[in-house]
Formats: sequence, structure tokens, C-alpha cells
Amino acid sequence: IENIIRHMEEGASPFEAAYEATKEIALAVLAVTLSIVAVFIPVAFMEGMIGKFFYQFGVTVVVAVMVSLFVSFTLDPMLSSIWYDPEVELGHGSAKTHQHHPEKAPPRNPLRRAALAFNDRFERVADRYPNWLGWSLDRRATILGVAAATIVAAFLILPRLGFTWVPDFDGGEFNVNYRVAPGSRLDFTVGKGQEIAAMLQNKPEVDYTYLSVGGGFRGTPSNGQIFVKLKPKNQREKSQFDIQGELRRDLPMVAKARANITGTPTIFGGFRQPIQVNVQGPEPSRLKLLASAVLDTLRGVPGIAEPTSSEEGDIPQLNVEVDREQAWASGVGIGSIATTLQPLFTGSRATQWEDPLGYSHDVVVVYPDSMRTSAEDVAGIPVPSTNVDPSTGRAVVVPLAQVAEVSKGIGPQQIERSQLERQVSLSAGVLPGYSMGNVANDARAAIRAMGLPAGYHAVFRGDVQNLEETKGYVLEAIVLAIIFIYLILASLFGSFFQPLAIMLALPLSFIGVALALLLTKGNLNVFTMIGIIMLLGLVTKNGILLVDFANQQREKGMTRRDALLAAARTRLRPIIMTSVAMIFGMIPLALALGEGSEQRAPMGRAVIGGLMTSTLLTLFVVPVVYTYFDDFSAWLARKWGGQSADAAAHRHAPEPSPAPGD
Repeated sequence: IENIIRHMEEGASPFEAAYEATKEIALAVLAVTLSIVAVFIPVAFMEGMIGKFFYQFGVTVVVAVMVSLFVSFTLDPMLSSIWYDPEVELGHGSAKTHQHHPEKAPPRNPLRRAALAFNDRFERVADRYPNWLGWSLDRRATILGVAAATIVAAFLILPRLGFTWVPDFDGGEFNVNYRVAPGSRLDFTVGKGQEIAAMLQNKPEVDYTYLSVGGGFRGTPSNGQIFVKLKPKNQREKSQFDIQGELRRDLPMVAKARANITGTPTIFGGFRQPIQVNVQGPEPSRLKLLASAVLDTLRGVPGIAEPTSSEEGDIPQLNVEVDREQAWASGVGIGSIATTLQPLFTGSRATQWEDPLGYSHDVVVVYPDSMRTSAEDVAGIPVPSTNVDPSTGRAVVVPLAQVAEVSKGIGPQQIERSQLERQVSLSAGVLPGYSMGNVANDARAAIRAMGLPAGYHAVFRGDVQNLEETKGYVLEAIVLAIIFIYLILASLFGSFFQPLAIMLALPLSFIGVALALLLTKGNLNVFTMIGIIMLLGLVTKNGILLVDFANQQREKGMTRRDALLAAARTRLRPIIMTSVAMIFGMIPLALALGEGSEQRAPMGRAVIGGLMTSTLLTLFVVPVVYTYFDDFSAWLARKWGGQSADAAAHRHAPEPSPAPGD
């Protein structure tokens, strides 16, 4: 549309302007669109957890830009040819495009006056841009050195930002997990949970809490969990991180209970600690000792918060050792003993009861605690036998003590295995101000310095594993995107070297990403990585517009320098328009408005920073690099005799002789 308006202001009719402008810009529009498609196709087919998360994102963008391409080649020029701005048509014959005509009376609308004033200011700045570009073309080495310095600075800043899987955000909710001594009674565990919940409810920022004890797949009566819901952000003065910091100081004061905070929900749902370490090995008792040593090591790592272990004490139990010979003689099998004891201790559903409100409740039959506390109680439990009493003709029932020995013992709270190995799971949070990647690297180095014995090793899982996989998959997507972009641009421009000049905008955006994250105290995470991939398709747009128009002018007979200066002046407006539009579109995301928006904000900030620096640097660096590659192409033509493909693609007439006085 911008190109159509430019042609109309140069004197073309609306129909002619729509036709010629669309034809003139067709290659650039096609190249920009296919570049975006080339970037998001690898995103759609990434593997791992990030691939599951961004599959729909990549497919949606690809389909949307292809529909946009169709509309820009059909509906837009058709409407522009019949539905145009009358004020633009009045400007036919103007020697200078995009110029406000002073002979016309200023409009009364204040917004219109402000828009025209801004347009006039923009035109005055745009008129100076060719002079600035000419200065840059005269100092190509300096401009190239500045570009290289920005790339080096970006790669020095980015690693210092730190890596994490997803950024921390104030979601207004978190969990407090707690444990009491193994083997504690359920009422004791509930009492401690109520004590912690009362402490939480005393904080004015807490909306409500929800206590559950012994739930979940691995739940035991000695474990509990409290879900904490905070008031909305606009109704409290403290952030979630401040509240969690206070709780980490207050929770240790609860006697006979160990509590820890499970931070914010993950992007895949649920709560869990970001640092998860599985200590694996063959021998259970030695594995337990090594896991305890690793846990102590994690406590000394800076940034680690509340490390816990799945193996923290044994629980009391009663061991039943069956005398197989005596059991065989009594007609009692192992299965009979097991089926007798299991329902008595774990309970069995006998029936269902429906209350007056219509809700159904299970009726579970279980031995009372008074009949299953000691070994003597269990030893007296009767077990059915297959033997028959001749006098009564009924099956004989024998006491458990007759066929087995019942004794007190201890056992693990849970048994974990991974890849056919016993393991103990350790988990920990990350304190605010630390990045998960750096903390995980420090923890890995500390564990490595311990020197675990042969056969025993520590494996990082959870978010740390997701982060490592994400780095590889994102790097793979970036490499594929760069290759696809080059192939598309090389085929469209018919040149091996010009796509390289255009693609130089990719690394030029990194300094903007680095500075934006540095100023906003962000880090590299799954969202900023996706933002960087988005930039691959967006920042090439500026170079495509410049190079395409310069090639058109050279084919009309302009010299290389004049063609670049003409392209700079003509294409500055669409370059700035599209870049500013994308930046403004990302501003709501970058401002982190609303609950949990801090999680997605880094992507918007990375895109804004990358677009700003790439747009500014592309306006000067891409034309300079274009001339270098053009000189290299001409050198190849002279060296090998004949004409290279790049030189043949952009033949132009000899430079005209300067007129007298020039």
C-alpha cells in the first residue's frame, strides 16, 4: 500500500499505481514472506518439550503469513485501485513524494494536523538519510568494524545473562510442602499442617489456603501439602517472591516439621522444583549414604533454596516371615496370608452409602488401630486353611503366629527405580536473582568434585534436562532457518552473495536482544529463544527491501552508488513503518501487564531490542556489505574470465559522463 501511494503521488492513476507498485514490490514481498515461513517451519517441527509447546505456534504463523501474502497480491491492490484517498490523488504530479503541500489550508482536525506535522518531520529526516549513507559508503571499513564490534559485544553479554527453562513470574499461587517424622499418626500430620496454614493465613496478602495430607501417588501419612492462593497483584503491596522469602525464614520455626516452598506453576501444569537430581546406584544402603552426602553438597551451592530428598528416614513396619514348612503342614499358602492381611490394614470397600443430599460415599472396612499396633496383635490374626476339621466338616482357621513370625522392623518410605537402577530423588528451588542454568552448572561441578564411587552417578532431570534439550533443539532450528532463508533468497535474487549481505541483519539483532534483556534484568529462556528465532524472519525484511530496489535501479542503468542511495531514500518509509508496527505490537507483551505476564514478557523485550538495533544498523551496514560482495563478484568474474552469475544478474549501462559543472 505504501508503494501504491508513492506511485500515485508521482502522478500515476490509482489503477496504474496499483498495478505497477504491486509488480515492483512483488519480489520483495515474496522474499520476506517466504523467509518468515522458512523460520517457523523448523519451529513447528522441533522435538522435545519445547516442540510440544510451540507446534501450534509455528503452524499458525506459517498459515497466517501465507494468507497475508495472498491478500497482499489480490485484495490489497484491487481495493487500492478503486478505493483510494482523494487527498493523495490531488497530489498527482508532485515532484517529491510524501510531501505535504503548503498551498492547501491546514486541516481543522488536531489529530490530522499532528499526523501531517509528524510526516513533514519524517520527510526532513529521510532527506538526510542518503547523505548519511553516502558518508558510510565512503568509510566502508569503519562501518564494517562497528558492525563486527556489536556482534562481539552481543556474544560477550548473552552468556552473562544466564539460562533458565522458564522465567519466574508472580502467578499469585504456590505450594508449601511439609514432612513430619516417618511413621507419625495422621492426626499429628494434620495438626502440623493446620499450624502452618494458620501461619500463612495471618499474612494479609494470602487470600486462602487448601490443606491436603497423604494424597497423591506417593502420598504417606507423614507428608502434607498446602496450596496458597494470594490476592490479586493490585490488592497487595508485596510480590510473590517477597512473600516466599519471608516464609523461608518463618517456616523453620514450626517444630517437628520440615517445610519447603514449591515456587510457581510450570508451563505444562502443576508445581515442581526446578532443580532435580537423581542419585543412582546398585546397593540401597550405600546409595542412601551417598544421596545424603549429595544433599549436603547442594546446600552449599549459592542460589539453591531448600533442597530436599525423597529418602529422609525410614518408617516403622511389621515384618511377617512365613515358615513355609509349617504353613504347608497347616494348609496355609503365602497368597492366603497376603489376601488376609491386606484388606485388614489397607481397607476394602464393602459397599456405598448415599447421603440425604444424593452424594455417594465408599464404606471401607479396616482393622482399628488398637488391633494392629503391636506384633502380638498381628500374630493373633486368624488365617483360613485348606485343611478341613473332620468333626465339623469346615475349613480350619489357624492363628498367624502358628505359621509365621511377626517382628518389628523399618523400611524405606518409597522405592524408586530408573533405567533398572535404584535411585534417590533430590529436589531444590532457586532463589530470586539467580538463573537456574548457572545454579545447575554450579551444582553439577560441586557433585563432580565429590567424586562418587564407581557405579554411582547423579543425573539432572526436570527443568534442567528440559533446558539442555531446548538449547540443542533451538540451535538446530536456527541453523535450519538460516539455511532455508539463504536458499530462498539465493533462488529469488539469482545471486550467491547478495543473500549473505541481507542475512547480515541476523547477527546485528543480537546486540539489541542482549541490551534489552540486560536493562530489564532478564535472562535467556525458552521464550527469549523463540523470540530470537522470530527475529530471524523479521530482520531480513529491511535488507530485502533495500537490495531489491537497488537491483531494480541498477537494471535501469544507475550506478551502484546511485542505486543504493535511491533505494535508501525510497525504501526508508516502508522499513520504518513495518519495524515500528512490529515494535508497537510487542509493547503490550513486553510491559508484562496482568497475572503471570512476566513469563512471556522476555520474548517481547527480546524482539523489540533486536528489531531496534537491526533496523538501525541494517540501514548502513547492509548497503556497505552489498558493495563488498559486489566487488568480490566482479573480482571473480575477472579472475576466471567471463562473467559471474552475480555480475550477469545485475548488468547495467556504463556510468554517464558528468555534466559540466558537476
